[in-house]
Amino acid sequence: MHQRGIWVGWISLAAAFAMAQFHRLTLASMGDTVMADLGIGAATFGLIATMYFYAYALLMVPGGALADLYGPRQIASLGCAVAAAGAILFGMAHSPWWAMVGRLLVGGGVAVTFPCILRFQHTQFPPRLFGTLTGALVGSTTASSLLAYVPLALLVQSVGWRSSHYLMAGLTLGVGCLVWFTVRETPIAIGDTSAPGHTQGRWRALRSGMAQVLGNRHSWPPFLIQAGNYGSILSFVGAWAVPYLMRVHSMDLVTASAYAQIPLIGMSVGGPAIGWVSDRLELRRGPTLTLSLILVACWLWLVIATPPRAALLPLLLILGFTGGVIVTTVSANSEANPPGLAGISAGVVATGGILGAAVIQPTMSWLLDSAGLTPLGFRIGFTSGLAGAIIAAVASYFLLETYGRNAFAPSGVLHSADALDPS
Repeated sequence: MHQRGIWVGWISLAAAFAMAQFHRLTLASMGDTVMADLGIGAATFGLIATMYFYAYALLMVPGGALADLYGPRQIASLGCAVAAAGAILFGMAHSPWWAMVGRLLVGGGVAVTFPCILRFQHTQFPPRLFGTLTGALVGSTTASSLLAYVPLALLVQSVGWRSSHYLMAGLTLGVGCLVWFTVRETPIAIGDTSAPGHTQGRWRALRSGMAQVLGNRHSWPPFLIQAGNYGSILSFVGAWAVPYLMRVHSMDLVTASAYAQIPLIGMSVGGPAIGWVSDRLELRRGPTLTLSLILVACWLWLVIATPPRAALLPLLLILGFTGGVIVTTVSANSEANPPGLAGISAGVVATGGILGAAVIQPTMSWLLDSAGLTPLGFRIGFTSGLAGAIIAAVASYFLLETYGRNAFAPSGVLHSADALDPS
């Protein structure tokens, strides 16, 4: 594939991942409307929202393995089609059970997009660009998530949440078609390009690759960092930021939706900036630990007090900026595993963030349901976010410092004896 075609393919896959980010946050701008229409409370609504994360977490690693096995083109386009079907089903739902099924399909469909694009990056771009490209991916797709707030809130007010989902389904299917017609990567056998080409041999290689990544102890600190850091931020902006701002700071829906976008703006800046700095310094652990400690401080403020409205903008901006550790953890995990297992290693680390949200968000919802949607109730509910941030900070201390090189590549000798024993 020539250079221009490679960039077109990358942009198409980035658009598919952007749809994953968008779908992840759509319920934030329509929570009260959906709860009223379906006749459900906060705990049930939180469970519906969490269905996305359960499916996403379950299918992330298999999605990465399939990307290694069959290539990003087929897997990402199929995932978009499944997500579109889920959005239609959610829009048609008249009971919480069908709404849950719809969200499961959406989450499962878009789960494959992240490992697909990371697989594409590994096979089509030089290693020195991996952190920068991942940062640009996080920044651009996080910026696209802003559409899930004020623009979507206005759309919901105009046509309703059901019709909004039908429109989202059409857009998702269109992106899937774009991937199908523009991405031209040939799948490469997992771990060994000389592996048998027949199906049985490829699946044996797949199982071996998954066992190698999951058995590598250096894969788990990035997993836990994603779980605590991204999981806590996502639980806040994906479900409870708008209700918090409306009930505690007396904002209307559109204003609250605008403020709820601030962490995403911070992440859209933090991802590219942290990726660029991490690549230039060839450091992963130091930046990750620093940002994780900052996130702990942000959550601590939300737990011990109700910040004044004037402090919300910088607080939410910094909270989102710390989400840029997505870049350093993905880079560190990829460099701690064989290059041929890029899809699987990406799936493992990304599963951490989604699984973290799948635990933190319902816990936050349960605490809020028990304590009430009051200033004190939100402070109690946000303790789950603080716990996640602390876990991320502790795991950051144990992150393998890769110095920008792969431990398994011929030139990947790291400045750490422990790095040479990835078992």
